[in-house]
Amino acid sequence: MFKENRSKVYEMMESPSLLVMYSGTPPRMHNDLFYPYFPNRNFYYLTGLHEQNQILIYLKSDLITTEFLYTPVLDPAMASVSGHTFDVEAARKISGIEIIDSVDRLEQTLSRAFNVCKVGKVYLDLGMFDSSSAMTEAHLLAQKIRQKASDEVAICNVSDMLAHLRMRKAPEEVESIQKAIDLTEIAIGEMMGAVKPGMNEYELDALLRYTARRNGAEEGFQVIAGGKNAVALHYMDNNTVIEDNTLVVADVGIIWNLYYSDITRTFPANGKFTPRQRELYDIVLKAQRHAISMVKPGITINELTAGTRESLANSCLEIGLIKKSDEISRYWFGGIGHFLGLDCHDAYHTFLIKDLALEEGMVLTIEPGLYLQEEGTGIRIEDDVVVTKNGCDVLSKNIIKDADEIEKFMQAAK
Repeated sequence: MFKENRSKVYEMMESPSLLVMYSGTPPRMHNDLFYPYFPNRNFYYLTGLHEQNQILIYLKSDLITTEFLYTPVLDPAMASVSGHTFDVEAARKISGIEIIDSVDRLEQTLSRAFNVCKVGKVYLDLGMFDSSSAMTEAHLLAQKIRQKASDEVAICNVSDMLAHLRMRKAPEEVESIQKAIDLTEIAIGEMMGAVKPGMNEYELDALLRYTARRNGAEEGFQVIAGGKNAVALHYMDNNTVIEDNTLVVADVGIIWNLYYSDITRTFPANGKFTPRQRELYDIVLKAQRHAISMVKPGITINELTAGTRESLANSCLEIGLIKKSDEISRYWFGGIGHFLGLDCHDAYHTFLIKDLALEEGMVLTIEPGLYLQEEGTGIRIEDDVVVTKNGCDVLSKNIIKDADEIEKFMQAAK
């Protein structure tokens, strides 16, 4: 799969050109302590490797067309402290890259690319960089190239190319997402079974983290919003006491093999929906099921959003929450969802293309909601779906969401 991913990128590159992709390094927390390391997702997409401080090089020209992997020189003293070593043969087997060399030879390759092969374009992963962001290795290299050869060499942001490729998932990728979803199902079940009035949001947060780690996965993110906190889309404090007769919105994700799940379930703190909560909840569930039924190749994000908005508006008109359809924007101000994969908001800027048509193999979330500030109530229901030839498969279909099922499950767990 990784060789195929690289070949797609290589085919899109001009000649003579150079691709330079960094795996990244963990940011420093303080002194000699670093944050946990996760590889640059585009680097992983092309190599399958988790190692830090590695560099993928692809040189495409009439004189030579080849790929290299450069890895740091192993420091025996550091290896004796951390116990970490780099297995060249394992890296070669996983990635399919045959030429693996020490990073101290990198300058020699770059010099040959510019001076002998006369590279006219360099492809770098510059991401969604802005002036407030820290400079990455890719940005520093781009800066260096512009200073030395601004007239002869063009810089191309390869992240735009990769975003479009990453939208369509290979079967192996869907399997990893499914595993992440299956673990999230366990975590949500733990939350529904444990929640009670007087509990703090961070206690439910801890259940997600525990479920992830005890199963060899990573927690991706956790929005645990009780009561009025749920009217904010991405409330992240998770430190408020959950009150009786309120709803809890658990928007959570687990990472398996670097692939995310992203599921939201809304459930009553005391195990029983009030009549008003049930009325609003069923409106959101109806709209979500309608949106899922619309998902198929060819439909656009705009069309999905419009159909969901219409469903929510019609139901809210029926109960008198709004007087005109366009007033629904007061209570639903989030989008219909986003792509899912190696990032939670995968290929994010491509989803902002509202006339983008869905294609088979895309994985996305469907997450309508209602957010009533005046009532201190937020409701969101989110599932992960993969687009198929004639519709979609709901990857999270086993995670209960019918109000009766939720109440029955929670009451049985008490």
